[in-house]
Amino acid sequence: MEQIDNCNDDGIVYKIVNALFQMQNLETENKNMKNPLSLVFKEGPLTFFKSRIQNIYFEPESQVYCPERILAYVSSNEKNSMHICQTMTNSNDSVLKTISTLLHEAHHINGSKHVICTQGIIFDRETIEESKKRFACDDDYESQGSYGLETSFQLDIFKTTKDPIQHQLARSNVISNLFTRFNNLPLNVKQGQIVASHKKGVQFYPYSNYFNSNLIQKTESSLSKTQAPLPRQKPKNPLMDSNQFFNIWGTNSTINAYAVNGHKLYMYSTTGNVYYYNHTNSLYYANDGLSEYYKTNLSSKEQASLVDVFYQTFDIDYGCLLFTNYMACNEKDTTKIHRINFSNIKPYGFYLLKDPESRHELIYLIDQSFKLYQIPNQFSAFEKFTERDLFLFTETEKNQENEFEKDHNFIVDPLHIFSLLKSNQDVSLIKKVLSLPNDKILQKIKSDSTWILGPFYYSPKLETL
Repeated sequence: MEQIDNCNDDGIVYKIVNALFQMQNLETENKNMKNPLSLVFKEGPLTFFKSRIQNIYFEPESQVYCPERILAYVSSNEKNSMHICQTMTNSNDSVLKTISTLLHEAHHINGSKHVICTQGIIFDRETIEESKKRFACDDDYESQGSYGLETSFQLDIFKTTKDPIQHQLARSNVISNLFTRFNNLPLNVKQGQIVASHKKGVQFYPYSNYFNSNLIQKTESSLSKTQAPLPRQKPKNPLMDSNQFFNIWGTNSTINAYAVNGHKLYMYSTTGNVYYYNHTNSLYYANDGLSEYYKTNLSSKEQASLVDVFYQTFDIDYGCLLFTNYMACNEKDTTKIHRINFSNIKPYGFYLLKDPESRHELIYLIDQSFKLYQIPNQFSAFEKFTERDLFLFTETEKNQENEFEKDHNFIVDPLHIFSLLKSNQDVSLIKKVLSLPNDKILQKIKSDSTWILGPFYYSPKLETL
């Protein structure tokens, strides 16, 4: 019988033990922390954990209480016990995130309970009926439930660590939680849509404030040597200057494609660089799989021919770069690339839509004659995939899939949208998109040199973190 080393550095036991050792280190290094935000640092991370958890059980893969995406749990029927799921082994979470997960679950021992999500990615990605069964959010940050405690712990790390990597990891974890885990968004965070263009820069339109008329301008800020050398300025001729929006970034003629990945906005440059905005006063160089492929595997001529880009979502496990004569797709969290060459299709852009009934995302390729081709949602489907396998979206499918929309003034379907685009009614389209109910939101659409991307969360206050 093969012997399994539970303490190897890829194993689940090692991952948990290492996290506990790091809790001890954090407690020692921060024992004199002034005015900690979290109960964790008021008690000390390891002290906090040990005072609530006495037993740790490692569950087999078939454990009924460890469904997909569950890393660990505690049970109300037990006292001072935590169960670790095998999904923790396959998780790419950092040590800091693993510590946060353990502290989060330990806090449930105090009686902290989650509520049904009414906004955010958990709510957006599931059907109404599914979302009613998922208790995966806290009401707010201030009440310091398990997500509130996890977030305040990360804020304490962010405030005190001298390690730049830990500093950035903590900040990213805080922002992710603020956007997705609280039904009452803190720090005046709003949900809305990014409108980006070559000439007008990057602007954010909150859904709830769409008909207000208070234009908020942002100031130019300097960039360090490690950050992207793009100017920050007031865009000229704002797209819809009669409505409230935030200018997130200024114009730059070298940007030829925009995309949203989680809470980050990515900008692809014809000069071969890829930048991302992460709710700071600066842009940073990107190093994900798509960005690295773009920067290192393509000639300057190919880079200049980039037409559009999209990143993976909850339902789609890959992202793609679209060029004038081919598409290159990268599987999530890998370096695998699949290339599809075009001999008949002349690409125009990507169209990403959430199906209002299933709430699953659908991805389409649009050609220059505004024909739509549905692309598979799984990277594994690309193994023998060619241009001939692209599914043409026809009038028949339009009628079948959009029967539920007949009572609405604006029909959310590809053919209707692109009839608007073909007539150069960009502003009309954007106004309609921004006034849609949340369950009918367009997640990505390109109109010539204008991108509409979302849903996106934003608050100027986040830049002060």
